Amino acid sequence: MSTLARYETRPLECYRKGKELREGYYQRLYQAREQGKVICAGIANRSSVLPASLEGCEPMECSSHLLTIGSNREMATACVEALEARGYQGDFCAGMRVFLGAMFLNRSPWGEFLKPDLVLQVQYCEPLAKTAQVLSEEMSVPYFCLDLPVIVKENRQDFHTRYFVDQMLEAIEWMERVTGRRFSDEALIEGVKNEWRCLELWARICELNKAIPAPLDQRTLFSLSAPVNMMRHRAEAVTFYKEVYDEIQWRVQNGIAAVATERFRLLHEGLQVLYFNQVMRYPQKYGAVFIGSHFDLALGSAFERREDGSWSVMASLEERGVAMRTREDALKAVADFFLINPTFNGFALSWRAEEVVKVAQDWHAQGVVFHMDRGCQGLTAGAAEARLLLQKAGIPSMVYEASYADPRGFAEVQVLDRLDAFLESVGLKPLG
Repeated sequence: MSTLARYETRPLECYRKGKELREGYYQRLYQAREQGKVICAGIANRSSVLPASLEGCEPMECSSHLLTIGSNREMATACVEALEARGYQGDFCAGMRVFLGAMFLNRSPWGEFLKPDLVLQVQYCEPLAKTAQVLSEEMSVPYFCLDLPVIVKENRQDFHTRYFVDQMLEAIEWMERVTGRRFSDEALIEGVKNEWRCLELWARICELNKAIPAPLDQRTLFSLSAPVNMMRHRAEAVTFYKEVYDEIQWRVQNGIAAVATERFRLLHEGLQVLYFNQVMRYPQKYGAVFIGSHFDLALGSAFERREDGSWSVMASLEERGVAMRTREDALKAVADFFLINPTFNGFALSWRAEEVVKVAQDWHAQGVVFHMDRGCQGLTAGAAEARLLLQKAGIPSMVYEASYADPRGFAEVQVLDRLDAFLESVGLKPLG
């Protein structure tokens, strides 16, 4: 355990700009209809470049809605109970249950539930695709699902890329047919360039959090990631992440910390509990800081997996020698991100446990906290194996059980008691 130090802290100058980008996104979305635009919805697709390249189309990233609703205990509870009243069971993703409940209640954090004109969904997680299908059926709007092959990078073949590109080509024709609007290849190419630059910048920002002290805690990382997940096809998102990278790099060079008393670093494996932020902040009373998670660090980042399970930033389009001149050139670049990124291939359990250990080591984490989410079998699978490998690597870990978006049944006292016991077991004591 490192000697207790007190580092300098200061507010993030780029935080306000990120908030302005989020507000601008919602303003465009909720003014779309009066401007004669159509709205294309998708849940956690991470890329909006296809609908954004359709003339007069505004992409609607639904995950931002469910995250905001899930952060409000009263609203989240009302939504999941409304869904169960319609006969849905409570054994699948809490975020999807919150989202569907909000649809049935016709409410959102910004007023009425916004009805899309079409739904374009990427299938890499069954509850996401099924929820998007229910959305389209209840709203009586067209639905198209892109099937993403979940593969290990080493097993990737040309036909995997061809399979996904062919589906995107079909989706473009479908969007033109159901809306009567033209798809712009010029907008697609420019949007893909912006996406790749945002992905690269965000990966490099996440890498800066390897520094000791960490310049960002996990909650701040999560907040700053909103533009890269909602609107990374836009030029202003690229400009924003250039500013973020420069500021965080300066913080690292000058020893500016997220937590002044950092003396122990933690990974949080699993989705954050939206309605109880204290889970993320509670360890700070011991001088411990959550510096990210396997899931959050990969989300919206241009990382790829090395053979030993560690990550490196993916080569840029320029470094790959990619000159996008046609629609297919651009779609192949989109496929590259989806087929290589650790988030989308995170359900490949053959190497997930090994990867958690490598991420913990590379980001200098001294402990790992696993959130065993009751509704997400995908992210909790492999946790037991990961804990065994962490134990062999000399990295202590603990687990707690909750549901990231359904507040009912959350045992606040039990979770905090577990954190107390774990942090004290590694030799930490409350500060002050």
